Amino acid sequence: MAMDDASHTPPPGCSPEPYHALLEVSKSISEHRDLTELLQDLARRLPRIVPVNFIGLVLHVPERNVMKDSVIQANIPNEIVGGKEWEIDTHPAGVVWQTQQALVIPDISTELRFPSAMALMREDGIRSLCAVPLTTSLHRLGSLVFASVENETYAQANLEFLQQAARQVAVAVDNVLNYRDLSRERDRLQLLLEVNNAVVSTLELRDLFARIVGALRRVVPHEAASLYLHDPAGKRFRRHVLDFPSGKGLLEAGGMVELDDTPAGEAFDSQKPVRFTDADLRRFHSDTASKLLAEGLQSGCGAPLLT
Repeated sequence: MAMDDASHTPPPGCSPEPYHALLEVSKSISEHRDLTELLQDLARRLPRIVPVNFIGLVLHVPERNVMKDSVIQANIPNEIVGGKEWEIDTHPAGVVWQTQQALVIPDISTELRFPSAMALMREDGIRSLCAVPLTTSLHRLGSLVFASVENETYAQANLEFLQQAARQVAVAVDNVLNYRDLSRERDRLQLLLEVNNAVVSTLELRDLFARIVGALRRVVPHEAASLYLHDPAGKRFRRHVLDFPSGKGLLEAGGMVELDDTPAGEAFDSQKPVRFTDADLRRFHSDTASKLLAEGLQSGCGAPLLT
């Protein structure tokens, strides 16, 4: 028992409360593999040692070089919803990710550098915050943001503790992200195998399309899929097959579509995938574009079919 007690004794110079709080953080990380559940648990444990009402996980998205509110948790009632993306220099988390230096804002009502972010935080009742780097030895992931409904909440002592906590959380986040990447790659390889099996074993185009779409839907969420084939007689497409189980029936297989008046035509001409939104569809004047809008389509992607 004496040895067990000694193993939980704070090292010299470390006050007991923050030390034991870090043990609480370690315990939380060891118990959770889901980021949302992890932050919920931290939002429950941390206020016992540091004034925290909100904890935000803001991750850097390399593909678009933006910061994304991935998970936001609070220990008070709130209606904050994550998912918003920010340019690097428009959010405290972006500056922290870029400089790898913690940032304390004692009173967000006087902060002028991030007007849009500060306005949203004020609406949520936040008055002060501390953002610290979320970084492992290998990756700069983003920033962990701690916020309070009181002004001037975070002092230097809080900052040092929160940075230590963030280093532990960063390892957990990195593990979760790596697991997601591995799972996604596994699913994609499985999809390619299923598509290849369908191609070599199915001769009828409609059946082949149905098998491919069924496999794709597990990896690429979508409500509608269609196959357009070029008509060599003119600058047109023929919609050979259509899979739209939740549609209103406005679109049918077999229709002709002008090549220059659809996102599919853009993909065909450029020989590159084309992403589009409902706003992009409004640029077109084809009957197909009008029907897609009437079906409630919000976004989509056209990929060229090449040999």
